Amino acid sequence: MAKSQKLLWYAEYDRLFVKKKRTKRKRQINRATVVIVILAALTPQAFRLWPQVESDIHVAEHRSSLRKVKPRKFVDNYALKVAGLKRTAAVDKTRNLVATVKGHDVTFSNGYHLSVNSRFRVSETVNDHIVTPSVTADGYPHTIADFSGKKDHDYLYGTLQLYGNLIGDFDADGDANALNLVKVFKQENIGSTQTGYVFDIPNPKESRSYVRLTRYFLFADGTGVIVKSMPDFNSSSKKLNQKSSFKAFQSSFQVDFDSLAQDYTLTTSTMD
Repeated sequence: MAKSQKLLWYAEYDRLFVKKKRTKRKRQINRATVVIVILAALTPQAFRLWPQVESDIHVAEHRSSLRKVKPRKFVDNYALKVAGLKRTAAVDKTRNLVATVKGHDVTFSNGYHLSVNSRFRVSETVNDHIVTPSVTADGYPHTIADFSGKKDHDYLYGTLQLYGNLIGDFDADGDANALNLVKVFKQENIGSTQTGYVFDIPNPKESRSYVRLTRYFLFADGTGVIVKSMPDFNSSSKKLNQKSSFKAFQSSFQVDFDSLAQDYTLTTSTMD
């Protein structure tokens, strides 16, 4: 076989039967792979630091909200004192005022009784039902009981509270930046006890959405008791002002007013 033919034969043999070695190509790492690798490496550190990061976020949000919201300032309004109510007997600190709840009858140690609508549910509180007459402000009322029930289709609620110094402690406080409308209407005495109503209506700019409607009973020595309800703030009450009549205030909260006037009856005995 000629040399040239022999070379051609080997070349053809290699082409047909000998496998060529593949050249290894370098694997290219794309950007996505790099990101995944970095995140995987940082994951333990991220979990460890996340509570601190989250806390910093909340602090930043809170500081931002404080910059946007003005701090609220409240002002006192001792409405009964402003209305000119005065005690008519000397203060005797040896004679505490004690309230006793028996069913729908509340008896006071000064000889007065408060009868509550028998259809109402009475929930007596565990607080002490005793106060000492005082010429200085005690600062807070003593809640005696809560009353609730339905009349016709209306659900009614009232709270009974005891005061050692009703004139000095009864506070219709409100937002200094959005003053509430407070109006006192005196009614006829029951024995030596002065009675009346206090309407405390929130300013439309205030966050409070309810009215504080109070019927008060001021005993001669300055101690006293109130029944308070909290009807919803409504559109008709927005028209009221300091010059509005008693009838206008009354009609704006007719259901709750009627309940305070009719469902709680104070009577006196010869002890007064």
